[in-house]
Amino acid sequence: MRLPFPILTAEEAASLIQDGQTIGFSGFTPAGSAKAIPAALAVRAKIEHAAGRPFKVGVLTGASTGKSLDGALAEAEAISFRTPYQSDSTLRKQINSGQVKFVDMHLSLLPQIVRYGFLGPVHWAVVEACDIMPGGGIVLSTAVGASNTYLRLAEKILIELNAKHPATLLGMHDIFDPGDQGGTTRTAVLVPGLGHAPPVPAQWGYAQHRLDGVPLVRGTACSIPELSLSYPISFCRETPQPSVRDLDFDLDVDFNVDMHG
Repeated sequence: MRLPFPILTAEEAASLIQDGQTIGFSGFTPAGSAKAIPAALAVRAKIEHAAGRPFKVGVLTGASTGKSLDGALAEAEAISFRTPYQSDSTLRKQINSGQVKFVDMHLSLLPQIVRYGFLGPVHWAVVEACDIMPGGGIVLSTAVGASNTYLRLAEKILIELNAKHPATLLGMHDIFDPGDQGGTTRTAVLVPGLGHAPPVPAQWGYAQHRLDGVPLVRGTACSIPELSLSYPISFCRETPQPSVRDLDFDLDVDFNVDMHG
């Protein structure tokens, strides 16, 4: 497929990113995280530092990442700011020493905070994908995180194609953006064998409801048309239960879930 944009090496892509810019990376843990571009960016940072020039970037993700992202950039001392969560030991030491600014927040809060501009502009979205659709759509690999938010808000986008993941991952992820407060949307949740689930009382501040005899199937992502809460719900139970009382719904980590107070 002929692509209407340049095809770059990881090093060429990294050369476009400037000191002081903020990057929104794809992924949720190492799954779905960009790997080649962060590694190349770390090499560039070391070269800039050796030449006596500053080079650090702000790093936004969907969760923790791994050695190829947080680990590589931290080892190169290339991170100025990090949120919402990380688990790399080198970066942890830099945060605790005050070398890196860090905000620890619930992962579901980040997309809305980024949309509201509280963290400043997102200069780049660096997103791992397993395919690009003819119409310009991106097929994400094994995780979503906050990729859809970064792709929508970033000034520029770098797509890291990972040939290790098949293009047949198309349709694997359930992504729903409810919008901002005052204009949130509600979508239908379809429960296998039941149709629409019962409404959740508006005064309840969490996604919990009494359901009897509802078979819940892992991976059935949905929400409730009568739902008065302002965030979507994904049913995520390993084993269908014949009777579930006061069920706590698990929020699907592959949702872009916004928690509104």
